[in-house]
Amino acid sequence: MTLPAALYARTPDLAQPMAIPIAELRAYIVAQGWMLADEHVFQDASYSGLIFERPGLKASLAALQRGEF
Repeated sequence: MTLPAALYARTPDLAQPMAIPIAELRAYIVAQGWMLADEHVFQDASYSGLIFERPGLKASLAALQRGEF
């Protein structure tokens, strides 16, 4: 059985490329044999970790509550 997964990436500023951590997380998920749908890739750029009102984080938690992964 392939388990559905999700990933969440955040950078504190726009100067840091988001593609690198997402690629690394995708590779880890694939290596585990898990399934990752594009709609389960959540990200927030230019958000401090001290701010909890982040759109990507909020969307990921809502999808989790719906049992999507």
